[in-house]
Amino acid sequence: QGNRYYQKDNDLGRVRVRHYSTDYEKVIVQDVPNKFQYKLTTSRTQYDPLLLCALNWFQKTTGSKVFGFFLTSSGRYAKGSIQNRYVFDDGEHFYTKHQAFRRASNWSDANALEEKLNKIIKQFRDEKFVACKTRGYSDFYIIAGGQDLNNENEEIEIEGKVTASKLKNAFMKYNKKRAINRVLVSRFIQGIAA
Repeated sequence: QGNRYYQKDNDLGRVRVRHYSTDYEKVIVQDVPNKFQYKLTTSRTQYDPLLLCALNWFQKTTGSKVFGFFLTSSGRYAKGSIQNRYVFDDGEHFYTKHQAFRRASNWSDANALEEKLNKIIKQFRDEKFVACKTRGYSDFYIIAGGQDLNNENEEIEIEGKVTASKLKNAFMKYNKKRAINRVLVSRFIQGIAA
């Protein structure tokens, strides 16, 4: 793999780099001053262990929130995008759970999971987005892209210090002009303001 391990040598003021594999080695990322330690692991439900580590480190050290957005077509590819990106409340992706049920010949749970996925896809088609709790993110949104997102070079402008109320007002003003999904905007604003 192209994974690299970085270790700062405090005595010499330089960074040493070598390749690593979480399949064969125990890899721990550590930030001593901020009391952060994270073991990198590889799994099917985790796209990039180093990204997940960086997101967790950023949230812990800054107290900030991280919002993820994945744009997909609202057409026939939406189902595949949701299958691969949507995370259920138990932290598992559809594909991982579905494969486990099929390997165990647990067809009733596999069918129930497919029905649950179909409800999520219906919600996506109705609301043009779905939100889930993907690891590493405060909220993760799968949003219908395409022509719905064209904005003709319009921008959201906020004068002075950015506050939750100014951000909300700017989004609402923009929303009236471009008919952005109100449910998505309100959920996003609630996430920022909380």
